[in-house]
Amino acid sequence: MFHLRSNTQIRELIGQRIRDQRKARRLSQAMLASTAGLSRPTLSNLERGKNVDLDSLLSTLRALDLLEGLQLAIPEPASSPIDEIDGRDQRRVPAALAPLDTFDPGPVANGWVWGDQR
Repeated sequence: MFHLRSNTQIRELIGQRIRDQRKARRLSQAMLASTAGLSRPTLSNLERGKNVDLDSLLSTLRALDLLEGLQLAIPEPASSPIDEIDGRDQRRVPAALAPLDTFDPGPVANGWVWGDQR
């Protein structure tokens, strides 16, 4: 359903759903905004489908106890069958975070060594 709509239309739909959730809980905009740590105008903009930052949306979903719904909307990627057979973890570890090997080549037969090994 969302794939046929523009970003503006999706924002408006999300805003309407947040408004409906707020009203179902009998919360005023001021009460929800305070719980979410937002200003009332920011919450109003969110409910009207205006472009607000992602943190405002996340704070509002958290205050409405709807944040877990993102797990359904954006699931973890499925592992490939090859990864499951090999027992590999499908998530890549960036080289900057990978553990460094403590490889010690020992004495080199031809006498060549790195500059910092002299």
